[in-house]
Amino acid sequence: MSRKSSDHVKAAKARSEEHILRKLLKKLKYVREKLTSLNEYWVGARQAELLEEIRRMVKEKTGREMQKKATPLKEGVVLIKAETTMADLQRLAERLHQEFGVKCIQIGMHKDEGHWSDGTPANDQPSEGAKWLPNLHAHMVWDWMNHKTGKSYKLKRKDMSRWQDIVAEELDMERGHVANVNEEKRKHLDALEYKIKANEERLRRQKELLRDKIEEGEKLEAMNAEREEKGKQLDAQNAQKENDGRQLEEQILELRQVHEATMQENKDKIGYIKSETAKVIKQYNTEVDEYNAILNDIEELKDSDGYKEIIKLRNEIEDLSKKIETGNSTLDNQNALLDSIRGQIAYARATAAAMGVDVKVNLRHNGTSWMMVATIGNTSLPLRTVNHEDAVAFKKGIMPAEILVGKYLPNYYQASPEKVEEYVRGVGPKR
Repeated sequence: MSRKSSDHVKAAKARSEEHILRKLLKKLKYVREKLTSLNEYWVGARQAELLEEIRRMVKEKTGREMQKKATPLKEGVVLIKAETTMADLQRLAERLHQEFGVKCIQIGMHKDEGHWSDGTPANDQPSEGAKWLPNLHAHMVWDWMNHKTGKSYKLKRKDMSRWQDIVAEELDMERGHVANVNEEKRKHLDALEYKIKANEERLRRQKELLRDKIEEGEKLEAMNAEREEKGKQLDAQNAQKENDGRQLEEQILELRQVHEATMQENKDKIGYIKSETAKVIKQYNTEVDEYNAILNDIEELKDSDGYKEIIKLRNEIEDLSKKIETGNSTLDNQNALLDSIRGQIAYARATAAAMGVDVKVNLRHNGTSWMMVATIGNTSLPLRTVNHEDAVAFKKGIMPAEILVGKYLPNYYQASPEKVEEYVRGVGPKR
């Protein structure tokens, strides 16, 4: 079916130029943006500038201001074909000017308007099988004023009918139906009903879409609530793990500090024992050296006349050897004594604790020397004089109390439980 011509002319609106030249900022639902590049425009004058010129012209020609109700600019919406060109429209404009005196100032050929057959807006994705139904048309803005008289052109009904004939001829289209007044009203009513139905369909689709979105939102809210609850549980678990981890780190740090302190204490004790052992060994080696020196002297004196003197020296050497043996035995006894000191001290302290008293060993300086003092409950008993070197070692914590007591009171640890108990009760062993 061929497309019929039509040109609906009415007063130009204040912002019609923005629509014609596609200068509007907002997007239109019936404009398919992908097709906007197919539009063509021609501008002979700007509407605002021309209106100012017309107002001055009317004042000059008539002596009166142009009436506020006046419509000096009119706009026609012309149906076109897909192959209609801007040259076709400009030729139409010139012929209408020659016929009626009105002058075209702007043309906007729109090939981007229309709708989908399923009612989907132009820029949305239509349903499968839907067809694009274009609304091909052109906007033509007219200067409807006679610039010689200052008055507007008056076109009657028969003139507008002739206008429609010229449009059909110039655009090579079938002439639209010549309608009477009632048909014109019916035509506008049909268009209004179509728009109402189209809007109802669009609203129905929007309601369905909104309902789907609401359902989707409710599902997402439920999922988010579930995830939030799981998140809280995980946060609580992580917080507990962090707390446990901090407690474990504190325990490890405390154990490490205790271990380091114990290691340092043992190191100091071992150092002291090594130092004492080295002294004993050094003394032993010195005595051995002296013994060897004496033997060498004896060898030199064997052939001398002082044999009696040699015999004397031999006896002295034998005595010295006995002393060395006694010293070695004493050293062995002291080493064995050091091994048993802790157990004996523990026994003595346990006995004292069982009787409700506390036994402590300390040093006290009497002005001339250091004295080992045993504190039993509230009673202090002087025990032995201690040399200065051992007193300094004990005060610095290098020499433990058990070693000090073992060195100066060996018999204290070798006493029987009855003697220890007697000592603790305040009687004390005879020294």
